[in-house]
Amino acid sequence: MNTPVRNPIPTRTLRGIAPALIDARGDKGIGSDRRHCMISEVAYYSSERRGFEPGHELDDWLAAEGQVDAALAVGEAPTLTGC
Repeated sequence: MNTPVRNPIPTRTLRGIAPALIDARGDKGIGSDRRHCMISEVAYYSSERRGFEPGHELDDWLAAEGQVDAALAVGEAPTLTGC
């Protein structure tokens, strides 16, 4: 049985990083749940470096999303503990 082709969804650009095309299953064979976990963990460590100062949650998330998507776009995946 053939799986229907899904249209890629461009992700947000961040600080000049070209958007990666991530389909509904995730890029480079990772699932969307794993991608979400990776972004969450990168955002957590960004917040930790700042001493968990409140008010930067969205900035941390968007920066982490850009970093993870940029890494996936070139065939790399961040090595994370919880994912």
